[in-house]
Amino acid sequence: MKIKNIHLDGYGIYHNQALQNLSKGLNIFTGKNESGKSTLMQFIRMMFFGNKRGQRNTYPPLRGGNYGGSMDIALEDGKQYVLKRTVRNLTVMDEMGAPLGISPQLAWLGGLERETYESIFSIGLADLQGLKLLDSEDVKGRFFTAGVGINASALNETLAALDAKMTALLKKKGDGVINRLLAEKSDTDDQIAALENEDKEYARAQAEGQRLLHLIEEASGELAATDARLLRLNELTKAREPWAQLQIVEEKVSILAYAKDFPADGAARYAGLLNSAADLNADIAVKKQLLDDMVEKHQHIILDEGILEEADQIEHLYKDRGKFAAALEGLSQDKAECDRAWQGFLKSLQEIGAGWDESKLEAVDTSVSIRQQVREYAEAFAYSRTEQCQMIERERGEAERVNALRAKLAQFELKLSELDESPVRTEEELVAQEAATKTVQTKLMQLDGWNARLDLKRQEAERLTGELINIRQKAAVKSSLMPVFIPVLIGLVTAGCAGYFGMAGSAGAVAGTLVVGLPLVWYSHVLRNNMKQMISSREQERAAEEIRLDQYITKTEFDINELQARMAQVRQQIDELGTTYGWGELNNLDDLNDIVQKVAYVRQTYQKWDGITGKIDEAEQELRDSVKAIADGNAHKEQAAQQLRQLERNWQAWLNEKGFPFNAKPEGFDTVLTAIEAARVAHSYWQSLQGRVDNTKNYLAVKRTEISGIITRIGGMAAANGDLEDLDQLYAALVMSKANQGKANNLLQTIGVTEQELAVLNNRMKAVRKQYAELLSEVDLTCGETVKEVPQFRKMAQDYQEWKNYQSHIENNKAFLRAVAGSEEKERSLFVDLAAMTAAEIETEFERLKLARERLQNSINVSRDARGRLNEKLEQMRQSLSLEQARVKQEQSHGQLKHSVREWLSGALCRSLLEETRAVYERERQPGVIKEADALLKLMTGSRYRLITPGGLVQLEDRVHKVKGEQAWSCGLADQVYLAIRLSLAKEFNKAAEPLPVILDDVLVKFDCERQKGIIKGLLQAAAAQQIFLFTCQDQFMHIIKEVVSSSDFSEIPYQVYTLTDGIIQEAIV
Repeated sequence: MKIKNIHLDGYGIYHNQALQNLSKGLNIFTGKNESGKSTLMQFIRMMFFGNKRGQRNTYPPLRGGNYGGSMDIALEDGKQYVLKRTVRNLTVMDEMGAPLGISPQLAWLGGLERETYESIFSIGLADLQGLKLLDSEDVKGRFFTAGVGINASALNETLAALDAKMTALLKKKGDGVINRLLAEKSDTDDQIAALENEDKEYARAQAEGQRLLHLIEEASGELAATDARLLRLNELTKAREPWAQLQIVEEKVSILAYAKDFPADGAARYAGLLNSAADLNADIAVKKQLLDDMVEKHQHIILDEGILEEADQIEHLYKDRGKFAAALEGLSQDKAECDRAWQGFLKSLQEIGAGWDESKLEAVDTSVSIRQQVREYAEAFAYSRTEQCQMIERERGEAERVNALRAKLAQFELKLSELDESPVRTEEELVAQEAATKTVQTKLMQLDGWNARLDLKRQEAERLTGELINIRQKAAVKSSLMPVFIPVLIGLVTAGCAGYFGMAGSAGAVAGTLVVGLPLVWYSHVLRNNMKQMISSREQERAAEEIRLDQYITKTEFDINELQARMAQVRQQIDELGTTYGWGELNNLDDLNDIVQKVAYVRQTYQKWDGITGKIDEAEQELRDSVKAIADGNAHKEQAAQQLRQLERNWQAWLNEKGFPFNAKPEGFDTVLTAIEAARVAHSYWQSLQGRVDNTKNYLAVKRTEISGIITRIGGMAAANGDLEDLDQLYAALVMSKANQGKANNLLQTIGVTEQELAVLNNRMKAVRKQYAELLSEVDLTCGETVKEVPQFRKMAQDYQEWKNYQSHIENNKAFLRAVAGSEEKERSLFVDLAAMTAAEIETEFERLKLARERLQNSINVSRDARGRLNEKLEQMRQSLSLEQARVKQEQSHGQLKHSVREWLSGALCRSLLEETRAVYERERQPGVIKEADALLKLMTGSRYRLITPGGLVQLEDRVHKVKGEQAWSCGLADQVYLAIRLSLAKEFNKAAEPLPVILDDVLVKFDCERQKGIIKGLLQAAAAQQIFLFTCQDQFMHIIKEVVSSSDFSEIPYQVYTLTDGIIQEAIV
């Protein structure tokens, strides 16, 4: 079977996704976690088997569409079908779309169970673990039937039918046919034995039985009456206390009946109204007092209208109060500062020089060009002096350097005389020796590596020779073949059983024995032929293995000879280098280390000698350069002195021309210019102070006029000069008047609000009085104009609450008594009895009746025992007619039992033969499956391991014949073994049924890159015979499969790669 196309309408995160023209070989789906790989695998499982029992719509459509989808499949015979599954239905259609009404599980999967399918054909990483699936009954049965070439479910169905038939005949604990017949036979035998006794005194026994029956009936009636009375007394005991309480409470309820019409919420309403009235009275009193106080305060407020009319002018003047005060205070200070500024200006003129006044100060040129000329003269002077100093310093330094170099030369010559003479004179000679040591080192290490390889090759040759000997020894041991008498024995047993059942007249048993026995004869014959073929195949494999080992041994010996030749050639090259440089014979790295140390010493000596001679040459050259530099410096020094004298003459001429002091120096000329600028600044400062004094006088005159005018207009104040004190008095009067005006306005607003609040409180008080009067009227009480405490109302509220509690108590007691009595009629009778008897009388009667009941029960038990014995005796005295009927029944049961036992023995024999045949087949045939798995495992692991099954246990053997059990396998190795076995089982199952696609979900997680390459090789080999779907989350998988296909023998096997991204399926370009 091959899956050609898949369409997912709505399944999990998939919506309207399709896969067209799937590869017949290997189909790979890559994607990150949560991309939909496991969902797609579950979809394929669901298409074949539906959802698991108890699960419905496990993957609902999350992104639209209808649940389910379709799948196109092609069978080995070329026929094509379409599977379409929805939430409820599965439809199987032919190529033309006509529904067929068949089940894929029965028609194409050979009745394969879902668990077996998911353990072998559709597995995830968790399903891959362990080998327990080999013990499954379904796997065993299908493994056998696949090998012998019959229907995949035939053996399991046959065993199930035999088990069902045998269980129906005989059960350990149950109602099997044989169990029932044995029980009937035992009863019949006991009955016949009882009837065979004599019937003496039959009439007297009957009379005695009637008498005992009469005594039992009389005692039973009396016992029933006693039990009824005891039950009644028990009810009275339970109801006594609640009934007494009920009488007391009903009496109290009758006393408080007058209060039952009291309002249920009357007490709460009453308390709320009293509290509200008290709060309102307090609030009204507070508001009235507050209103009277505010009216009185408003009457005592006095306002000055004249001041308020001049408010804007006064506030404007007061805003400038700081400026006005500062002007008054600063006028005298500005005058004094103006005088000081004039004196400072005169002093700055004197600092410039004699004869300087305002006119000369203003006429002197201090422009940028003058400053630039001075800077040029200063730079020229500085350069000449600096150059002269540098020449002197350079001359002194060169002299010191000459002395130092001469001393240094003497030291170098002394060190050179102390050194040993270098064996080599050039760097090239030394480099050649060092390169020769490295070459020898490389070749010695190469020899060590080849020696190790030579040892391994020799060990490999010994191992291969041992394997060859083992194979030849195994070939000498002949494999056991099923004896030829086994099919004959099965045929004889079948014929014997059929003959026995025929003699017994059981045609059904004869037919069943032949139906089971004849196929077993044929099965055993086929099995023996298969075993012969298997033994022949093993002999061929042993011969092929022997040839392979001979070839490996020959190749290993050739490799050993080639390595020895290479080693001799390298040894000769080492000896030639040792002779060239006089090193002698070098056998190992220790000898070479001595030579390396000698060469290193030569390198050290040469470097010291070469370094000192180089330094001597450098020092001599530096000494010659220094002597020449001293001579050149003396000539330059005289030339610089002449240039400095000419520059000084030019500077004096420029000072006379510009009118500056003759003693000014270029480097200090900025001081002269700074003094001139300071004098000019002092003059400007004096002029600004004089202007400020004039402005201040004018400002004060204006402000005084405005203040005097306001005082004159408002009157009520003494005449003033308009000073700062007058302004402060005006502003203080204005602030006081505005404050009084604000207080008056605020009081008027507050009085209005308070009057409104007082009116609201009075209205609320009227409403409370009305509610209070209505509440009292509900209980027929009256009240005055005020809300106050009414003791009678309080008393009535308390009585109502007590009445309510008693009433609840009465209902609870009545409910309990009714439950004890069972009905209203019995309840009335119960009340009558309780009123008639005291508690002591009830207890006394109860104890008396208990004793009487015990006596009656003992009497009944004695009579029943006696009557039982009489009944047994009478049963033994039945008429002979009953005895004959029992004997006929005994014969019938015996015949049925004999027939059923024969049928059960036939089924047990047939099942035993089938089980033994399957066990023999598994022992002989299963190594073929293991052989197939071994080939896959070798391909996966690069022949590092092979599978063996000693004692039926699956184990591994490495190249050195070390055996590893399942517990010693690493996680990656175990997964490789499990995967190889499942692929070989799938291949074996497909021999007897339609080949099913294999689905693998993330089974490569635990494998490294090399093992993944091996797994891919195994999957490609398996994909040559069946379709495989592989889901993985590893991105590098596409590169690995390209590498495997391009470098192996699997290039002809078709494969295709798809990518899954959040529910989107795309075909990858490989």
